[in-house]
Amino acid sequence: MRLKVICDEENVSQGGKYKGTPTLVVEIVSPSSRSKDIVTKLDFYMQSGIREYLIVDPDNK
Repeated sequence: MRLKVICDEENVSQGGKYKGTPTLVVEIVSPSSRSKDIVTKLDFYMQSGIREYLIVDPDNK
C-alpha cells in the first residue's frame, strides 16, 4: 500500500492525474512483498527524486 503527498497542484490535471514527483511517499510494508517494499521501491524513489520516503512496517515494532 502506498500514500503519496503532492504539494504542487499545478501539475494535477482536471481529471485528477498527477504529472511530476510527489513530495512524500509513505510505503506500508506488506509481508508478501517485504523485500520489494523496503529495497526495490526505495531505490526507485531515490532515483525518481522523491524528497521524503517513509516506510511503515507493522511487523517491526
